Amino acid sequence: MTDSSNTWVTRELTLQRESKSGDRFPATVATETPVRRRFGYEVLDMKRLDLTRAPFPLIESHDTSKLNVGLFEDVHVNGQRLKGMIRLGKSARAQELAEDIREGIVRNVSVGYEAFDPIEDGEIDGIPVYRFAARIHEISLVSAPADTNSGINRSRNPIMENTEHQTRSERRRVHEDSGDEKNRAVAISQAARRFGLQDLGFRAIEEGWSVADFQAKAVVEVERRNAHGVTHHFDPVGGTGRIDRHFSEALQKYSLIKLLRGLADPKALAGAGLELEISQELQRQMGRQAKGIVIPSEILAQRTLTAGSASGGAMTPETYMGSAFIDVLRPKTSVLSLGALVLQSLEGTVVIPRKIASGTGYWINSDHTDSIPPGDPTLDQVSLSPKTAGAATIISHRMLVQGSRDVEEMVRSDLLGLLAQVIDQAAIAGTGASNQPLGITGTTGIDTDTYTNGGLPDFAKIVGMESAIAAANADGDKLAYLTTPSMYGSLKITPRQSSGVEGNFIIQEGKMNDLPASKSSNVPDGAIILGDWSQLVIGMWGGLELDLDPYTHFLKGSIQVRVLADIDVGVRHPEAFSLLTEAEA
Repeated sequence: MTDSSNTWVTRELTLQRESKSGDRFPATVATETPVRRRFGYEVLDMKRLDLTRAPFPLIESHDTSKLNVGLFEDVHVNGQRLKGMIRLGKSARAQELAEDIREGIVRNVSVGYEAFDPIEDGEIDGIPVYRFAARIHEISLVSAPADTNSGINRSRNPIMENTEHQTRSERRRVHEDSGDEKNRAVAISQAARRFGLQDLGFRAIEEGWSVADFQAKAVVEVERRNAHGVTHHFDPVGGTGRIDRHFSEALQKYSLIKLLRGLADPKALAGAGLELEISQELQRQMGRQAKGIVIPSEILAQRTLTAGSASGGAMTPETYMGSAFIDVLRPKTSVLSLGALVLQSLEGTVVIPRKIASGTGYWINSDHTDSIPPGDPTLDQVSLSPKTAGAATIISHRMLVQGSRDVEEMVRSDLLGLLAQVIDQAAIAGTGASNQPLGITGTTGIDTDTYTNGGLPDFAKIVGMESAIAAANADGDKLAYLTTPSMYGSLKITPRQSSGVEGNFIIQEGKMNDLPASKSSNVPDGAIILGDWSQLVIGMWGGLELDLDPYTHFLKGSIQVRVLADIDVGVRHPEAFSLLTEAEA
């Protein structure tokens, strides 16, 4: 729920009578009681209420089309309650209401407010709780709560939402009682939190989208951000730029060295209590038991501590965002540095729609009497599902006993390098067999061509790759070449033509055919790939899993650490890629 929604919601409590005479009545109009919404539980944060419009108009049944019958004044927050005094006016209707309140006939009061800026604050029975700031607009006298189950009005403005037979709040309660609806709302809420698209998640829940519909629109939004250079933040509070404070505090104290030291020596395991607790929580969120220890991917992106000033400033923990993990992984990973789209913290199978044929346009006569045949675009989909990849590194015993920040960051860097290798291998040349993802080179529908066996591709072949992609209308903004280090070096000294301008080589200043060119040892020997890399999607599920072998290298005083990650790769539009390989002999 955001400022842009401009949506008022209401809560109701019972009036108190100060005396049998007079026109002033004390009232508590809001508390921090959690209210079940379709996106989770809503709590009004009393410390973040906007009361600048006080005193507030007192109206009837949230009907803003009529003049107010009084004021709600002396407004103040008392602990977890918003209190004040209701003062009725001198009009005939106001005096009627004052008498009804004194006689106990009118008993309920409701606050109309606009909630925004959510902060995640735990769970209730697995359903997320969000603390909202709120802007108070009006106070209403009402006949009865819209939600008779809880005594708290969960409907929005009833004047706006009443239908001929049933209010939206009544329809929503029917849906909320459904187990399927609860599961849908929770799944969308959790996915929105991980994508950093809380606003879209709220909208999806309110408008009744399916989980698949939300995932499809989320992918489009993340892709839009990627195309515009907007960093995708893991932001569990819905775009406010803050990470969940409990998780942030835990990350500030997290130590990979402590964890590895405890795994290598059971006597040191007590020192890794925090790290083990986080592993257990991540496994609960993943819905499965890991063989090793699960670490949050954000850990690999953080620096341990930032040194204070020379004047004696304290060492201050940095703010950690999930996007930082991708930011530091990107330069280590060829496909990410070229612009591949990354979807983090996925759950289950993710379906990404793609258009494989457009609708058809027609010319019609000037009187518009011609009929237009239907020409709907043809759609299919790319499915991503978790596939586990692993890589291993060696860490010496001497390194483990160090408490240095540099050592901690070196270990993190090593693990990042391993993960980068895994992603590049899968994205470029994954076979799709033996539990591997299917990479670009094996994807059906990409353009392919060959050059002479035993030789090097000439410049015409290089240009032909771009021409093939352009002919398919797939030459997007992220076009770039990727080849092997050996081929890259050879093309730096290979002229574009056999005679002519001296030094006019195929690769010059990091470009080939005036497009960016990169190299990776994960590209198959002799191959060159050209593509719009934004059409490559990398999916990542959950945290990273660490497994430790303290025995194989025991005599060398070292331990072997294996890192496991659930990853998948998908090509949204195969025609956006071209593969050039050496012809068979």
